[in-house]
Amino acid sequence: MLREYAYLDRERVEDFLSQLEGGVSDTTKQSKTSAGSGINGGVNVGIARLGANLKAPSISQEDLRRTTDVALIERLFDHLEEPELSRISDGEDMNWATLRQGALLELECTAVISGMTKLSEIIGDMQPVSQLMGQSLDGAEGITALLGDGIGVRYSIDNVTVAYSTLRRESLRTNWRDLEGDCSAFVRVRKVLKTGKRVGLKSIAGMKLEISKLEELLHKFDNAPAELGFQMVREDLIAIGPAAMATTVAIYR
Repeated sequence: MLREYAYLDRERVEDFLSQLEGGVSDTTKQSKTSAGSGINGGVNVGIARLGANLKAPSISQEDLRRTTDVALIERLFDHLEEPELSRISDGEDMNWATLRQGALLELECTAVISGMTKLSEIIGDMQPVSQLMGQSLDGAEGITALLGDGIGVRYSIDNVTVAYSTLRRESLRTNWRDLEGDCSAFVRVRKVLKTGKRVGLKSIAGMKLEISKLEELLHKFDNAPAELGFQMVREDLIAIGPAAMATTVAIYR
């Protein structure tokens, strides 16, 4: 099966492969050797024949290939079968009672980018435009720094969120906006939230905020203009169990 990767964390893939194979090579070498058929001939001398067999020289070719990110993760998938990798395509497949830290999941899901990430991107996009117009957005850089550089995402199945994650920008293989929608997500569970458990998803300048403070922050977006193109919701700021806090290895279609 051919996969189109929108996000791929090579560092994570190498970590997993190193544990399975004892290391990861950066290149592979394929060798081909071709031998000529040779020439048979002879000379008649009286009643005898002197034979000759001239062999064509063999030609050896080496094809040196760099191991790409995609080649590595496909190799990892070859190693992973049930029960090491659980494939989840239906909400009923999520067994929260048995799900544990370290579990590897392949989720057939819908990816939703956090509203806080979208807000940060909008502010960042407005800066160069305002500068061209001879104006400045005071404090814009400070706001984007406070919101953080990671891309918040949640994965839902049957319109129910099953996992929350933060993506690394350097692992993107497309525009972050293209991540949203139906996809498959390969994740590793970091923590399992029990039913009713709530955990803050946003820390400001490295400081974790209380749930009540996050709720207050959410209310400030109640009257956000429609021009934003999205509405801030509770799950943009607070993870609600049952759900998994996960590390995303890859997103693909």
